[in-house]
Amino acid sequence: MSNGREKCDFSSEASMSASRPPAAVALVNAAGGSGASGADWNSVAFLLSDFEEAYRAYAHEMAQMFGVADRVTTPCFVHATPGGDDIRSARSGRSDAGEGDAGQGDAGRSDAERGIAGLHDAADSSSDGTAAELSECDAVVVGYACGAGRASVDGFAADVARLSPSLDIPSGARVYAIAIDSSCDAGNALASVDVLHAFCRESGLHFSGGIAIGGGALLPRMENKPRMGAARRRLSEATDELIEAVRAGRDTEVVTVRPPMPRFLYGLLV
Repeated sequence: MSNGREKCDFSSEASMSASRPPAAVALVNAAGGSGASGADWNSVAFLLSDFEEAYRAYAHEMAQMFGVADRVTTPCFVHATPGGDDIRSARSGRSDAGEGDAGQGDAGRSDAERGIAGLHDAADSSSDGTAAELSECDAVVVGYACGAGRASVDGFAADVARLSPSLDIPSGARVYAIAIDSSCDAGNALASVDVLHAFCRESGLHFSGGIAIGGGALLPRMENKPRMGAARRRLSEATDELIEAVRAGRDTEVVTVRPPMPRFLYGLLV
């Protein structure tokens, strides 16, 4: 088995006619499905939080580079956690990239504690308010976890079918995946990406790539590690590639990120 990062091109379909930066991005933590645990939810929350923080930092850095820091904006970020027929969300408004720390430290915090700057009033946390917010999003980043074995992929397919009526995502929106696999080789994550890709095709959405992460059991240990340190570098680089694609409003490949260690050592650690 090879370690590190591999890429699969899922963009053989006709590209969307016009690529543009998103005005609003939905960050969906869908780790509450079949066989998922609280640790899975926290790991997905960590990855989505890292995505948003890095997105803001990158936007600010580029604005500084081109001397337009006073005019740079980031998209609205809509945070959604599907749960049965209800979706809880918090929305961060468009703001200077240097100002917003929205999403920092979200992992493990309750929805009420996620005090994101620029939130709408409390009414927007209702199901109706969430549906309205999601209907404005032209890009969706959905994070979820897969267990071991084919059953986990079949369970994910059922979760997608159950989840879809709750998410009022507009037709043609770009959907990006962050899939966590408890196995080392990320095979289940890649299989689940195929499922999501097929769902998007059948639902009028545009699957645009993402990340398939192996060795998900190690993610809780990475949260306090340096973002570009040895433990997180491969994952952070893949996240940055995903951010670049979302910012540009274009397709990207599905990057496979595996633990920076042999399979037998991963087995000993978990």
